[in-house]
Amino acid sequence: MTSAPHSPRPTRTPVRKPLAITGVGVLCSVATDPAGLAAALTTRPDGAVPAQDMFSDPLPRPDGHVLAGFKVRDHLGRKGTSFFDRSTALALVATKQALADTGLRVDDGNRERVGMVLGTTAGSVKSTSEYSRETFVQERPYLVNPLIFPNAVMNCAAGQAAIWYGLKGVNATVAGGQLALHSALRYSGTLLACGYADALLVGAVEEFSAQTAWATAYAQRTAGGDLPTGEGSAVFVVEDADAVRAAGRTPDAEVLAVEVRQL
Repeated sequence: MTSAPHSPRPTRTPVRKPLAITGVGVLCSVATDPAGLAAALTTRPDGAVPAQDMFSDPLPRPDGHVLAGFKVRDHLGRKGTSFFDRSTALALVATKQALADTGLRVDDGNRERVGMVLGTTAGSVKSTSEYSRETFVQERPYLVNPLIFPNAVMNCAAGQAAIWYGLKGVNATVAGGQLALHSALRYSGTLLACGYADALLVGAVEEFSAQTAWATAYAQRTAGGDLPTGEGSAVFVVEDADAVRAAGRTPDAEVLAVEVRQL
């Protein structure tokens, strides 16, 4: 008796199409909305502000590109936001702006096909390190605060954004460091090309904290750098460009291709 040789299943390479940007939200040290950022770029402000008084822990340098005075309740209200870490707060506010800026309307008819892809370096390093410290200095498990555990998970911001805005499609977090946004865009292009979503909220977020400031300072010292640490968030509504035009809508911009390679 003979058997036929095993034939590997053919793999389907998705045909990548241009990505349409149909909405944008942004928060950074020089602006808290896209219009403000566009205006700031014409004057090229430094953006670094005194930061030590904003944090109880010592910093490697007294300034940083920080959103001074940022409070999530000013943008999203008090209810349900008291335990958001800074990364989650920045991501949710930028997502709110992006949804308000787009012609896409998320409702019960399409929310299953609208997802979230968020790029980051390592999520909220402050939340992760503080929760880890709790497990060493407190009696486990009774005195370790369980309410801060969700913030210690890297996909906290993307998950909270999906819950807050009712996005029931694909939800992913891409850890890509300085290439996090590019990696998130490329991944989103694959999702759209394969038909896993019709629209995605795609962006990146980084928070300022004593932990990230020290990590940045030590990393720069190996190369002789001494730039201040920053924070911010940008979120874009991303759709298939052909589908946007077929619906009679005009995109704000198009991304023709995204390729990322790590050496």
